[in-house]
Amino acid sequence: LHKKRFENNNYFHTEERAEEVADKINFLLKLERLHDIYCPDYKPDWNKEWESKFYIFYNIPYKKYQYSVAYWTPYCLNIYFNSEETAEKVCEILNKEIKNE
Repeated sequence: LHKKRFENNNYFHTEERAEEVADKINFLLKLERLHDIYCPDYKPDWNKEWESKFYIFYNIPYKKYQYSVAYWTPYCLNIYFNSEETAEKVCEILNKEIKNE
């Protein structure tokens, strides 16, 4: 059993590391769900270089979620939203969750 987990990269060296990765995966799934709620058919077209593609990030100094825009290149593991209004709405939802924790 352990050999199979090792061969599939299905393990972590510490419980803390496993929890950290699980939190990242759960947040990515949350962003995907929000994408599917607010812009289910949207997929960024990277061939349209000047078309805005909005993504969410956590601003550590301000301790809140914000959005930014990409034009030419997808950033690793980002979920893109179809408009500034949608990205702003998602940030509001995520920031409200932070306040309620």
